[in-house]
Amino acid sequence: MTRINFHIFSLSVIVLSVLMTYSVMAEYASEEGTLSSNAISIVLRKTYTVLMYPTQTLFNLISVKGQGFSIFIIRLIFNILLYGLIIERLIFFFTFLKKRKTK
Repeated sequence: MTRINFHIFSLSVIVLSVLMTYSVMAEYASEEGTLSSNAISIVLRKTYTVLMYPTQTLFNLISVKGQGFSIFIIRLIFNILLYGLIIERLIFFFTFLKKRKTK
């Protein structure tokens, strides 16, 4: 595994943070019954499930009552960093394949 390109990693983390913020707000609005029925709101609500997958979905089974908002934020940050790393590695892999194909 070569060095991580921190420019791509930080850009993907920023984009994922914005997307995660809007998807959390859309899911919250959906739970409250105040979500509008336009396509963007529905797509953001659906991306909530995908973006929350590793920690919120799997580790929610072993959660302790009363852990609250701080654990939610820690899991959210972990998800963002994990997906940022996955995106960076995928971009590296595809650029590596492209360079190898042109040689």
